[in-house]
Amino acid sequence: MSVEIMQAPSKITANLEDVKHHEFDYVVVGKHHLETLMFMFMSDVLGGGTTGLTLATRLAEDATISVAVLEAGGLNFPHPSIDIPAQYGKELGNPYLAFGHTTATQKFANNRSIPSPWYTVYLDPIAPPSQWKPSASDINIWSKLGTDGWDWTLFDEHIRKAENFIPPAADEVAELGITYDSSKYGQGGPISIGITTVELSGEKQYRETMNKFGVPTLEAAGGPDILGTGVYAASINPQTGLRSYSANSYFVPNAHRPNLKVLTNAPVTKIIIPATNTPEDDVVASGVEFEHGGDIYDVHAKKEVIVSAGTLATSTILERSGIGNKEILEPLGIPVKVHNPQVGENLQEHCLAAVIHEIDAKANGWETLDGLADPEYAAEQRRLQLSVWARARSSPQLDQQYNMADTQRRHSIQVYVPCGQRGTKDCEAGERSYFDTRTGLEEQYKLQIESLKDNRVPDCEFSFAPFFFPVSGRTPEKGKLYNSIVTFLNKPFSRGSIHIQSEDDKIPAVMDPNIFEHDIDLQLLVESLKFVRKAAETAPYKERIVKELSPGPEVSTDEQLAEYVRSTVGSTWHAAGTCAMLPMEKGGVVDSNLRIYGTKNIRVADLSIIPLHMAAHPQTMAYAIGEILAGKIKGQK
Repeated sequence: MSVEIMQAPSKITANLEDVKHHEFDYVVVGKHHLETLMFMFMSDVLGGGTTGLTLATRLAEDATISVAVLEAGGLNFPHPSIDIPAQYGKELGNPYLAFGHTTATQKFANNRSIPSPWYTVYLDPIAPPSQWKPSASDINIWSKLGTDGWDWTLFDEHIRKAENFIPPAADEVAELGITYDSSKYGQGGPISIGITTVELSGEKQYRETMNKFGVPTLEAAGGPDILGTGVYAASINPQTGLRSYSANSYFVPNAHRPNLKVLTNAPVTKIIIPATNTPEDDVVASGVEFEHGGDIYDVHAKKEVIVSAGTLATSTILERSGIGNKEILEPLGIPVKVHNPQVGENLQEHCLAAVIHEIDAKANGWETLDGLADPEYAAEQRRLQLSVWARARSSPQLDQQYNMADTQRRHSIQVYVPCGQRGTKDCEAGERSYFDTRTGLEEQYKLQIESLKDNRVPDCEFSFAPFFFPVSGRTPEKGKLYNSIVTFLNKPFSRGSIHIQSEDDKIPAVMDPNIFEHDIDLQLLVESLKFVRKAAETAPYKERIVKELSPGPEVSTDEQLAEYVRSTVGSTWHAAGTCAMLPMEKGGVVDSNLRIYGTKNIRVADLSIIPLHMAAHPQTMAYAIGEILAGKIKGQK
């Protein structure tokens, strides 16, 4: 089997002269240089980014619409650490691709600062290529909060426009017993996706053990029901083993369009809002100001400015532009153009904890990825990976040929369960959870508690990871093999914030996810760890275990487990909610058309608009938001 490999044009980005002082119908604001989500060709999430490039290229398909994208990151294509899915975690410490920032001190998590890398390339390229869709219930609940028209039907219609589902080969289906339903995915869209066909050692035993606890095996994952255990789709072309993402799949095929200009190394400092607006009027943006090569320039927007800088950067750009809480902006000397105290608030983040087991590989014949700790073995695997990547980049055709070193194409097998399936303690804690007086939160909490009590709705995620998962204070022993079960808190009750400290965009904003502000979040993770321990005592999964390394047998009581979680909790980098799509009286920053309240022509298009987080990795939502807004804009035209 041979397939086409998309090659990047020799010149795909704009020059400064193509953009500065020019006027475009739409100006899309990309990532700030302290939080550009991942722009692999140019630098998820983005600026261009997952949502921004999706939106920009869809708009530019209409030759009468001109679009400029300002991306903070630099040109970074091709890059094996992005194209090869197995490399997704390798560059998290690389300052060229990801700045190593941390959160503010978390007073409910033992006063720790949690690592929270802010990417300079796309979220989808450096992050796992997870094309997992949320459950219908997680999106339909938004409409109960007043988001007009945003439900599963809207999401499903538009994520399908992004997808090009490629089914697994017949021999793979027969050999691995793969089940899937192609009708759950789109056909002919830019992003190639497939069902991963590399089965890792121990997955079958893990799935069978979960079945014993009443967790069903999903015959066809992909929504709208994701409750159960199964293998989910990935944004990897199964015919090449390489990652498919917004830059190589949306932008590159459209880079030739004269009405689409993408300027890299151009962090936006602020939106330009002329002083002619009166306090009674909705403000009108005339363009944006950006930095390039150490100098400041501007670009003009004839119709709209669309901020697609990601959850952690979009709100800070708005604040430096005078849109936000006057109590924060006025002391910094920033003229207030739109007073909205909710800008930068409602921050919600998935966080995680892990149980790590040493496994007996000799007795079971299972393999893990821990062998990559051996420099010689790792070097050989790296050589094999680079060889297949080089073949794909150098030839327009690539014969399908795989081995485990070519592409570790499965991130993990996933399990989504309702809280009641783990026990009732955390559900009861939800009913006792105190309500917050902050705007709109009481209604959100009531809906979250209803979700916790509904055993048809998934609330948490368990991820099978065949390696030693990095946990604070724990180190692997050389020569030992490990398996980790990582549990995710997908629907936190705690709410955080991110706000600027200065008008100077070089000074980082303060990100405070406020982890475990509400004790129920801590209890939910404790109950999840107890559920994993029960699974580890159940055949067939227990047959591979030598001992539990972390938390360890000395950690046995609920309070000891809670202390373990406080000491080791990590972030998934799935931040959402800082420019929530809600009615203004309920804490909203944007309306259902993603227009910022108090403005006529400024919109937001990224994960910051999510009002209430989902039990899913958010990549599919990032694409859907871009497709939805592009449709709205084209429709009004």
